[in-house]
Amino acid sequence: MEQQTSLLVENILYIKNVVCPRCIRIIWEQLTLLGIPVVQVSLGQAELSRPLLAVEKETLKSALEEYGFSLLEDRKSRLVEQVKTS
Repeated sequence: MEQQTSLLVENILYIKNVVCPRCIRIIWEQLTLLGIPVVQVSLGQAELSRPLLAVEKETLKSALEEYGFSLLEDRKSRLVEQVKTS
């Protein structure tokens, strides 16, 4: 449960390398294909309507890595990514 809490803050996933509308579309499509209820996707993050299950998280990580994206699972990684993109 601790790991899931660090991944989701108010049902928000932080995703590395989401830099354009095409990236946003790919993230949206992958979430939808996996049956994960998505509310909104924007640059660097996706808002879900509920927390991810552990198995969903692992499946999503694999699916996103195929397209060059990665989940930012801890606060430090998110901060570093925010500084890089600012």
